Amino acid sequence: LPKKRLSYQYHYKRDENWVIVSGKAKVIIDGQDNLLEKGDHICIKREQKHRVENIGEELLGFIEVHTG
Repeated sequence: LPKKRLSYQYHYKRDENWVIVSGKAKVIIDGQDNLLEKGDHICIKREQKHRVENIGEELLGFIEVHTG
């Protein structure tokens, strides 16, 4: 939903790859902001602290693929 975010978290045993399919996102990885839009992707390595936030006015959609 617009202006909402997930909790700041990390994982010991998996990496994650996120692909933005709609909307605009701010992805925070270890305290660094990354601004992403539809078609962008980002890789999150194990034990990196991360969160995604919807910074747009429309719904944010992303695909998350876990490895490990």
